[in-house]
Amino acid sequence: MIETFKRLHNAGAPLVLLNVWDVGSALGIERAGAQAIATSSWAVAAARGYDDGEALPFEELEDVTRRIAKSISVPLTVDIETGYSEAPAEVADHALRIRKTGAVGINIEDRDPKTASPVMIEDFTAKLRAIVRAQESEGEALFINARSEVFFDPEDSTRPAERLEHAMERAHAYVDAGANGIFFPGLTDPDLVAKLVEEIGAPINVMVPDVKQLKIMKQAGARRISFGPAPYLSAMEMLTNCSREALTL
Repeated sequence: MIETFKRLHNAGAPLVLLNVWDVGSALGIERAGAQAIATSSWAVAAARGYDDGEALPFEELEDVTRRIAKSISVPLTVDIETGYSEAPAEVADHALRIRKTGAVGINIEDRDPKTASPVMIEDFTAKLRAIVRAQESEGEALFINARSEVFFDPEDSTRPAERLEHAMERAHAYVDAGANGIFFPGLTDPDLVAKLVEEIGAPINVMVPDVKQLKIMKQAGARRISFGPAPYLSAMEMLTNCSREALTL
């Protein structure tokens, strides 16, 4: 299934991922025709009563991942945030544990939990290399989508266009360390997306809030487009509105 998932990252027809939080949401999106399923760490945590930022115990993440993987017939990729550790060996162990639940891909981010800014490139690439080594040792395979916080960095006051060089530096380093794709949440300028697509050999993943932005990013050349917590927020808003209407009749 890993090879199927890799082939879905096409230049002409990008992989569209509406992020899920449990079995029910995964099955609903699969029934709509999804070619793959992705979790949102924010949504998974919220659905289980936790804040985002690895407050959700890793064992619970394994549990929901296993349940989703057993319930769907398409590839599953899972958001593991920073890997639940700063130690590369422990991050690699966590990645393999997720792989053994049935997922074929992971998102792992370069965010510093204390500052929300990107960590040093060397620190993050050490995690990526550790995951790659562990895969080879165990005979497993994962699609590693390396998420960079460059365009979300709260300590960087420069405009997105001025961050492009930094983004490219990180993307090249992450691909060299074994990442299969690069994810830049917060990147909304289609011209910058097009430049990254042209510069980076690996698939570029962006996050969009709605279908209108999805169309724009498709035209820009993104090969993977996800929605993050937007589906969960939309579902909860609909539930609240329907409930309010019923309760006020």
